[in-house]
Amino acid sequence: MTTQAMTKIDYQRMLDEDVLRFITDTESYFSNAERDGDISVRRACYNAMSDNMRGPAHETVTIHDINSPVPMRVYTPNGASEATEIFYMHGGGFVVGNLETHDDICADIAAETGFCVTAVDYRLAPEHVYPACRDDCCDALRYCSEQSDRSFILMGDSAGGYLAAATALEVRNRGESDLLARLCGLVGIYPVYGNDREAPSYSLHANAPMLTTAGMEIYSNLLFGGDNQAAHAAAPLSADDLSGMPPSISFSAQCDPLADDGPLFAKRLEDAGCKASCIIDMGLVHAHLRARHSVERARHSFERVINACKSLSRGDWPLQL
Repeated sequence: MTTQAMTKIDYQRMLDEDVLRFITDTESYFSNAERDGDISVRRACYNAMSDNMRGPAHETVTIHDINSPVPMRVYTPNGASEATEIFYMHGGGFVVGNLETHDDICADIAAETGFCVTAVDYRLAPEHVYPACRDDCCDALRYCSEQSDRSFILMGDSAGGYLAAATALEVRNRGESDLLARLCGLVGIYPVYGNDREAPSYSLHANAPMLTTAGMEIYSNLLFGGDNQAAHAAAPLSADDLSGMPPSISFSAQCDPLADDGPLFAKRLEDAGCKASCIIDMGLVHAHLRARHSVERARHSFERVINACKSLSRGDWPLQL
């Protein structure tokens, strides 16, 4: 199925009122010209949206930045677990986003899980093409692994989900067995894992709110400098061998061009002998993490994400969501 053969979906009828309000609020920060135009304008719009939609602060979470080769920010909840740490990679199409744009998300995750969360400020495209972002995540993870004996959950939203999977694969491919053994989980939230525009969801939800298939093409071209072969080869779903990966769960949004990536990745992992699952968050759109305080479905999805992290830390399988 191609994007030309797409089915037109009436999202106004399909989605709940609170989801539609979230979409309207978010898209008010972006015009078509800004979304497709200058990178600096796009980043400024994204930063403004993230700042104005920020959730409440947590008095129980201490936040500090790490002065390391790859910038990082650590969120330490009161009574933090000594067993597990969440290593978080932000979304933003590999082009926008930073420590500030996902600051409240990481603080919420730390407060709700009781785990330290370390967020990594990887280099962005188009100034730095792939694999610069992945290499930064790997270097930052190695740095963190030297600071404690905790196990790690690699976690990210959207592009961050891609980087979580790519980081785990790189650790495995480099033969870093000690570090690989400390990866107790992989969590992707509305993740991108592939580069296959023939997947049905890229057609079915080509014009979905919040993210379109055309938008994904723009991000991919910026990340790989227009090299489609490199984009395909680098995608986690293109890996010839997915054996040895940590237990994995993906939370894919129903109304999202990326909706098929989570189930496809889970199937590939299971076929390789790994523990993997995928939840389809019905009635939700891309980027719904920002709606976790305002949209009922997004709130329930966030609760499942938190429960998945706790369950992965305990070594449960199946996960207790």
